[in-house]
Amino acid sequence: MKPNEDFIRQAGQIIHGDFDGGTFYVMVADITNFHTVNHFYGAEAGDELLGRLGDILTGWPNMRLCQRPFADLFLGLFFLDDETDIRDVMGGSDVKIQAFLAGWRRRHPACSLKAACGICRVDDDLTEAIDNANTARKTAKKCLSTNTVLYDDAMRKRTAAQYEAESETYRAMQENRFCFYLQPKVNLLSGEIIGAEALARRMGKDGSLIFPDTFLEAMENSGAVMELDRYICRQVCVFLADRIRNGLPVVPISVNLSHLHIRDPAAADKLHAIGEEYHVPPGLVEFELTEAILLEEFSGAKQLIDQLRAYGHKVTIDDFGSAYAGIGVWRELNFDCLKMDRAFLSDSPSMRERNEALMPNIINIAQRLHVQVLCEGVETQEQCLCLLRLGCTAVQGFFFSKPMPPMQLFRMLEDGDGRYPLPDSLAPVKERKTACREPGDGGPGHRRPHPYLLIILSCAVFLGVCITGVLIMNRGQTQQEFRSMVEEPLNAYTDGQRESTLLEIAGITSTLDSMAVLFGRDNSPAFISTYLLALNEDSQEVTYSFYSYEDYKEQIADGTARPEASDTLARLMRGETVVSEITFSERMGNVYCIGIGVPVSKDGKFIGAVRGVINAETLVSTELYNPSQGEIAAVFLTDSDSRIFPVRMEEGNADTGRLLDMMRTWGIKEETMDELRAAFASDDKQAKSIRIGIFDGNPYYIAMTGLKYNDWHLVVCLKADRAFAHSQHIVYSTAASIAVLITAVILASAIIILFVRKMQRRFSFEEQRYLLLERFSDTVLFDYDCRRDIIRFTSNSVKLFRVHDLMQKGNGPGQLNLIYVYAGDQIVVRRMLDGQADAPSGEIRVRLMRPDTDEYFWCMIQYQYLYENGVLDSIIGKITDIDEYMRSEERLLRMSETDGLTGLLNKAAAEKQIAERLMEKGRGMLFIIDADGFKHINDMYGHVAGDMALRFIGDCMRRTFREGDVLGRVGGDELTVFVSDINSRRTAQKKAELLQKHLESCLETGVPPLSVSIGVALAPADGNTFLELFSAADKAMYAAKKNGKRQVFFYEDVLYP
Repeated sequence: MKPNEDFIRQAGQIIHGDFDGGTFYVMVADITNFHTVNHFYGAEAGDELLGRLGDILTGWPNMRLCQRPFADLFLGLFFLDDETDIRDVMGGSDVKIQAFLAGWRRRHPACSLKAACGICRVDDDLTEAIDNANTARKTAKKCLSTNTVLYDDAMRKRTAAQYEAESETYRAMQENRFCFYLQPKVNLLSGEIIGAEALARRMGKDGSLIFPDTFLEAMENSGAVMELDRYICRQVCVFLADRIRNGLPVVPISVNLSHLHIRDPAAADKLHAIGEEYHVPPGLVEFELTEAILLEEFSGAKQLIDQLRAYGHKVTIDDFGSAYAGIGVWRELNFDCLKMDRAFLSDSPSMRERNEALMPNIINIAQRLHVQVLCEGVETQEQCLCLLRLGCTAVQGFFFSKPMPPMQLFRMLEDGDGRYPLPDSLAPVKERKTACREPGDGGPGHRRPHPYLLIILSCAVFLGVCITGVLIMNRGQTQQEFRSMVEEPLNAYTDGQRESTLLEIAGITSTLDSMAVLFGRDNSPAFISTYLLALNEDSQEVTYSFYSYEDYKEQIADGTARPEASDTLARLMRGETVVSEITFSERMGNVYCIGIGVPVSKDGKFIGAVRGVINAETLVSTELYNPSQGEIAAVFLTDSDSRIFPVRMEEGNADTGRLLDMMRTWGIKEETMDELRAAFASDDKQAKSIRIGIFDGNPYYIAMTGLKYNDWHLVVCLKADRAFAHSQHIVYSTAASIAVLITAVILASAIIILFVRKMQRRFSFEEQRYLLLERFSDTVLFDYDCRRDIIRFTSNSVKLFRVHDLMQKGNGPGQLNLIYVYAGDQIVVRRMLDGQADAPSGEIRVRLMRPDTDEYFWCMIQYQYLYENGVLDSIIGKITDIDEYMRSEERLLRMSETDGLTGLLNKAAAEKQIAERLMEKGRGMLFIIDADGFKHINDMYGHVAGDMALRFIGDCMRRTFREGDVLGRVGGDELTVFVSDINSRRTAQKKAELLQKHLESCLETGVPPLSVSIGVALAPADGNTFLELFSAADKAMYAAKKNGKRQVFFYEDVLYP
């Protein structure tokens, strides 16, 4: 009878009883990690826990039946009426169970327990309800905070969907509805497609494409994935065979294998037979095994890999870094390619720092073992650059291509020469052969000019050009200052002349106004005649007269009056003061004169006008001008059209004309003429000066200002000969000074050039000696200019290590192209070049790439910082090959840490490494292994046989444990193993059993029969230091010997027997 059959029988009887108005529910519950209770606190504590939990479950509302069929599994049946909500019951149950377990954990801290309870409503089939409740229990185990889960429609749908997925996958296999897509593998240095990975795809009945994440898990669970792998392998071979027959290009294609293949001893034979059936060379069909497989069954994986490689197939370890196989697989396994997991491309700053430390070492190990390294999941150009910098040159990912149909990929092979175009930043660096200048190249007389000479000559020419430019600029500024110096006084002088003229006219007008008032009171001829006679006798420059209204009318009537007389009379009668135009008067003594008339009125009636006549020459008489500027050449009165009014009589009547017409005949520039026209057209009362040109070697200026009478302009012409002479003297003196300065600079430059050439000749011989010594030296010198960001190497560097050029620019922080520096040493080199080294002088040891191979070798870089004004200016140093020395040192170190007999670590080295692992990880398992009856072997078979036995135990330990684990011999027949990051009792038990199994084959190798007793201590439970763990494991080992030998004891078994 099955454990739950009795429960089903009793529950069925209860359900068919007399229950109305309610629902039955079945419950399945257990305790997660229950075995730890028995392990740490004994069976009595375990029985107590089961009893207490049973009491809680039995106390559920309306619990009709509760049993514990076996171990910690409980089955229950309870009834709820229609008014009670099942979720209220579940909530109350959760509270009680959590409170109970919390109290239990306080009393038993070593146990991490959780109750998982699944509930399902009973409809028709009780067995189905129990299965569904058990499904809900498994879901509850995965929940962190919930102890009880109800089987609902969503869970039923998921179960049904899983079943449907398995069924659909089975039908697809029967109907051959599977195909493969290819994702290319690309060489980053050339863009060449070096292979492809075959990825399975399922085709829907409607022709849609279904990805592996929907069917692969179901096929793994059912075991059908093995058939799928062989099916994909067959399709790949058919495809390759067809292309080979048609003479088309092909690349190797890798097929993924499930971990289930390692359980089939004939798996390699079956896979190879498929390729042979279609006559496909084994080198074109590769296989990929995930790293996780190696953790499950190492020996089976090793056998499968060895058999596939023996047939000629290449094998790739896929997803390296996603599990915990470590680099130990490389010692026992022979494979061809290591595919790095996409986790190594993480953008997390902390992960990036770790990855950049790990990857260079992984790649270095792979290169030494002739294993190709490829990184998958590459999606960005930045990731490609990072991988290239770290030394990984083969990639696979969406950056180049998503998975595509096979024909599409191979069409690219045919059309694109099998290469992807690389961005500029990923283009391979072209090697440039740098010609080293031999001493005496070109011979005497062919030496190129020294750069310093060119610099000195350039400086001299530049200085001359600058001085000439300054001279031209100063000359322009001097001319501008000269014009300002001339024009400002001239404008002031012209304004003064204008005011003098206006004051003269205003004075006469004032006198006439007074006379008009007197004559208006008494206009008798006797009074007027007497007054005018007396006034004219006193005034020598002005002649005053009185004209009656009748006089004006008579002169106008008989025609003796001037043409403008009628207009003048009209203006006077309106009460205006009239200033006449300049007229020639014989009566006044043949002079040009101006008349000013003021009306005279009596009792408001116009009776005549008083008039004053002055010589026009008095209006343009000049005052003394500043002699340092020059002399006044002429003064004119003009109208707005520039017509000159005559003001003086020399040899008859003066001839008048337009001033602008006269200037045009003198050759005045049109720009100046435009300025003159604008000045005459304006009514500006402020004087304005204009330079009209140079005549007879002297500059002439014209200043003009408007008068308020008759639209007259006062024009003053200045000959600025003396100011011009002063200006020329200043310019000539400056030019002479600059010429002397340029001559002095040229002489100084010539002296410096001669001195430098002399020093060149002096150092030439030393330079040739240096170049000859450089050719035969094994030491490379370098000089890094921090300010200009340029590094220079001596010419012999091309013989020592790979270098782009003897002089490279762009080596600053974040820019240094360190592709030829081992990735693990790049940070040290960057710190030195950035000025962040620990001391201003010192040495660092780094690995550089050899000039003719891709191998790295050890070099020592000795450097010295040079400062200027407290700022790092340059770094000088030398690079020496110390590879042989480092290898010797490594061999000596390895010998000093290795046990000479077994090849394992000696006691001191093992203790040191275990202590370091404990400090870093804090978790692990320590094994103490002691050979049983080893003294009997020495006595019975001899010490040679005893040595063979110890070596055999060491070999079995290597086969059992990982490469990264610490294996050592601590003395005599006692050995030790430390496994970090794992402290599982179950794993330790398996490893110990596997070691005992390997030891059983001793007779096949000629070693006497032997067995070992093993003691195990777990960290941190049994100790945190090496001494604590060693003591605990040692006690466990002696307990194992006392228990009959060939036993495995844990330290906790010793504490709690």
